[in-house]
Amino acid sequence: MKKIILTTVLVAVFVFFGSASPAMAKNGGPDNIDKASNIGKVQKLQSIFNRFEAAVNRLGALNNRLSAVSKKIAEMGVDTSETDALVAEAEAKLAAAAELNASLKALIDVEDPNEIPAEIISEIKNLASESKGLIEEARDLMKDALRALRDAIRNALKDNDDEGDEGDDNDDDEGDDNDDEGDEGDDNDDEGDEGDDNDDEGDEDDDNDDDNDDDNNDDNDEEDDD
Repeated sequence: MKKIILTTVLVAVFVFFGSASPAMAKNGGPDNIDKASNIGKVQKLQSIFNRFEAAVNRLGALNNRLSAVSKKIAEMGVDTSETDALVAEAEAKLAAAAELNASLKALIDVEDPNEIPAEIISEIKNLASESKGLIEEARDLMKDALRALRDAIRNALKDNDDEGDEGDDNDDDEGDDNDDEGDEGDDNDDEGDEGDDNDDEGDEDDDNDDDNDDDNNDDNDEEDDD
């Protein structure tokens, strides 16, 4: 039963987390802002911020669910320590990215984008690049955590199979022991038969004694008649 549950969970993990990587739009990074006007730059930064914020939220939700699955698997006796460590590290990366996104939002949300000086635009770009890097690191950590959980489940299934084989070996050994006990019983029966043979030999000796007594008595009777 435990093997069936672990196998089902393994399949579910593959299906559910198969699309865990956030989609980064092409040409949507902060390095492509320089070609736009000041207003265009801010609009592009706003678009980038929205995508980064969505990525952090989506990855955060997936990371939480991965953590919950890991805990359930651990309750079945599977070692998920490696997965838990990677999940915690990914959570820290996502928290740092969320802080950077909050700073981005504060710099971008202005009434007139033209009032944003060039140095602030440059700072926004740097923050966006750093946030993107943290998101990608968190995504990679989650992939590693998923692989670790998959390996942990497979190892647990393998251990269960090995225990089953060991049980079969024990059954075979017990069967052999029972056969040995049966052989020992046969030996005891043979000893009993040998005892019966000895008794028969004793009876034969008694018969010989009786014959000798009868012969002696007959001889004595003949002497008395003479």
